[in-house]
Amino acid sequence: ACSDRKLDADGWRQVVVEQAHWRHEVIEPLRRARRGIKPVVEAGELYQQVKQCELSAEWLALEWLAPSLERRAIQSSEPVETTAYEAIADYCIAAGQSPPVQMRHALAVLAANWRADASAPGA
Repeated sequence: ACSDRKLDADGWRQVVVEQAHWRHEVIEPLRRARRGIKPVVEAGELYQQVKQCELSAEWLALEWLAPSLERRAIQSSEPVETTAYEAIADYCIAAGQSPPVQMRHALAVLAANWRADASAPGA
């Protein structure tokens, strides 16, 4: 949205499918392990290590996401808030999620503010 580009729900579905294996085979098992370890007070260091592995796996997925988005994104002539709001809604549809309208609005405002900050003089 901040680059005046967007994906529709079909584009997001393709992205979700591309990342499904990594999410299912790596991220979700790490998340389950972290959550299972958390209540064990004596395993605090192990919890932190697994947490870091989970975060690293998620960051790697985000790195892989950028080229996929670039291939599928189309130009948007809408204001960044509208583009972000619609993109979030389309992603949620593709991922089988439905966050509250307030969350979509908050994320759209965040995208607009990030864009304004990034384009400010001296940024």
